[in-house]
Order: sequence, then C-alpha cells, then structure tokens
Amino acid sequence: MEKKTDYKINENGSFCKEETIRTTLEDGLVPEREIKPAALSGETRGKYHVGYSTTKTYSTNDPRITWPFVAVFCGIFLLIGIITLLLHLWFFAAAFIGIAIFGFVKANKDIDAIADKLKKQGKDVTIDSKEELNEVVTDVTDKMKTSFQEVGQETFTQAHMKHFTKKTLPIYCFFTLVVSAALGAAVHVALGILVFLVLAVGGALYYFLILKLLPKLFHK
Repeated sequence: MEKKTDYKINENGSFCKEETIRTTLEDGLVPEREIKPAALSGETRGKYHVGYSTTKTYSTNDPRITWPFVAVFCGIFLLIGIITLLLHLWFFAAAFIGIAIFGFVKANKDIDAIADKLKKQGKDVTIDSKEELNEVVTDVTDKMKTSFQEVGQETFTQAHMKHFTKKTLPIYCFFTLVVSAALGAAVHVALGILVFLVLAVGGALYYFLILKLLPKLFHK
C-alpha cells in the first residue's frame, strides 16, 4: 500500500492537506479504515479490501472554506428537520434539527478558535470581496475536479476493470440464476423469466459501462 501526503501552508496561515492512498493486488487484505480515513468508524469496521484502489482525501482549516461548508451542511440537516416536522415525524424532526443546531454551534466554536489564532498573526480569515469569493470557490472546485480525474484515471483502466470483472462476473451470474430459478419455482415461471431478463440486461449494461465507457471517459 502506498501513501502520499501533500501538505501546504496557505497565504493566510491556514493549511491544506491532500492524502492519496493506493492499493494493489500485492497488498492482499487491507482494512478499509486504512484506505478510507475520512469515513465513519462504523462504516469501515470489520471490512477489508482486496485489489486495486485509489483514494484521495482533502482537508483544511481555512475558515474561508470551513465556515461555508458547515453552514451548508447544517442547513441541509435543518431543512430536512423542518420537512419532517411538517410531516409530523417528530422523532426524525428532533434528530435532524438537534444535529443541525449542535453541529453548527460546535463547528463554529472550533472555527472561531482557529480564526482568532490566525487573526492574532495578522492573517486574513474572511472573504471581503466577490473576487476573493470566486478565487476560493475556483480553488476548491479545481482541487475536486483534479482529484476526481486522477482517481478515475487510476481506477478505470482496462487491466483493473478486467480483474474486477473476472472476480465478480461469476458471482453475479450465479446470483442471477439462483434468484430467477427460485422465483420461478416458488411463484411462477413467468416471474422467474422476467427477473432473469432484468438481471441479465442490467448486468450486461453495468459491465459494458465499467469495461468500455468509463475507461474511455477517463482516458481521452
């Protein structure tokens, strides 16, 4: 497994860290928590990855980026909470609104602490003009586009996709036959045939996508 970390200090004293993690077949079983450091612990606990993968994570403590992100993220949770409240789903409404308020207060407390520290050093931690806003947005979107393109180019190669197909296609075919036969025998033959056709066509489109279209899309 290969790990590469790029650490940069911005002009306003904040930092940006970009980490790239690559795995290959030679690495064997790799715990997912090692290749997905940004994921919640419950999502990766007890899970392992085998084969090729490329993961990129981006982190920063720049208040010009973190505050808008927190505002949008908590705003989405608050909106969902209001919608569920109008639908009289009291438990979900309380949960989403509580998470939105608590997350907003806690995150802003942390962001303000970083901003105050940078201000004492004479650094600019606010967006004071439309030009600066456009510059920040462009910088973030460019990083996201570049990361997406790099991960796609490294993941969707003919060699990687052929290996993925070799490992998964027999399992998918077996699953399709078993499910179709079981439904045909237990319910009706017509239903079994219909499910078989749906799974067969869906599988064919999926493997055509990852074997033909995606490699061409990322390797123009």
